[in-house]
Amino acid sequence: MPFYQDIKHDEATYPPGEREYIASRLLDLRQVLEARIPERELRRTLVLGTWNIRDFDDNKFGQGPRRRESLHYIAEVLARFDICAVQEINDKLKPLKDVVKLMGPSYEFMATDVTMGTSGNNERLAFIYDTRKVQFRNVVGELVLPATRQGETRQIARTPLVASFQAGWFKFTICTAHIYYGKDSRTSPEYARRVNEIATIAGILAKRAKEEGENYIFLGDFNVIDREDATFKALADAGFFVPDELQGSNMAGDRSYDQIAFQGKKDELIALSAGVFDYRLAVFRDEDFVRYKAGLPQKSESGAPLDLSTDEKRLAHYRKWRTWQISDHLPLWVQFEVDFSDAYLEGIAKGA
Repeated sequence: MPFYQDIKHDEATYPPGEREYIASRLLDLRQVLEARIPERELRRTLVLGTWNIRDFDDNKFGQGPRRRESLHYIAEVLARFDICAVQEINDKLKPLKDVVKLMGPSYEFMATDVTMGTSGNNERLAFIYDTRKVQFRNVVGELVLPATRQGETRQIARTPLVASFQAGWFKFTICTAHIYYGKDSRTSPEYARRVNEIATIAGILAKRAKEEGENYIFLGDFNVIDREDATFKALADAGFFVPDELQGSNMAGDRSYDQIAFQGKKDELIALSAGVFDYRLAVFRDEDFVRYKAGLPQKSESGAPLDLSTDEKRLAHYRKWRTWQISDHLPLWVQFEVDFSDAYLEGIAKGA
């Protein structure tokens, strides 16, 4: 459960007026989360999420760093999940540590080292999980591809993170990735690389799932265009299932960049519900623009001066700016069954 003591007692960070506003927005956010994401349960279910948190938190485009209130909102959303994969964490870990601290003492995280090189973009991947519910099974690593007979293999642009966990009776291995983007044109070499990365990782995980008899979950920012695209087909061809509800994770709601895909034991891998959560229903709404407009950066992400002469233009700028305060991606979630005790006892009762 997130902590809020700082809001009440740290007057230097949260002056009068600010603390009341943040508290009111958190109350609204909690209400919307309650209505749209299943309540976490200790025994029966696992609520698993994935979220690309935009450039968290390097301020390389001059649109941040994030406000302290933004960290509270991010923590509130993340605390709705028992475990969440996070992409696009940048070099410095302090903002992530600050968010996890706000989430409460039961939460821990594991993160990759930064992936070097232009394609790696100095990014990390992470899992944040509630230790009261999710136990780490002592297996973790970064997925590195073997060399082919012809020589070196081009590695995944941002090295995927793989770890094994258990919640209740449910044992699973989870892999998160931020797939290469490049150009959107389906005829470009960059697009071919994107499809190949998804297909390669999915193929490796599918092979392991069958060999190990393990439940595998592959999730993250795959830069999938839509379900008719080769990027999505690569998941399906490897035998991964994606709930129909997981569509429209970008701001416009017309791209399915982020995905949660899974395969494994049919009697254990039971998805009860799934969805996409839009934080704009409660925080950094369009109607909140008047609160922030005076403090908006005066330059674009490229550093060019902006024409902010009208409220219409300032609103458009605000809509971009808020994606650096929260994200330009929306979090996804799936609720899994984790209590198989009845079936186990029934098997014993039948002499199995």
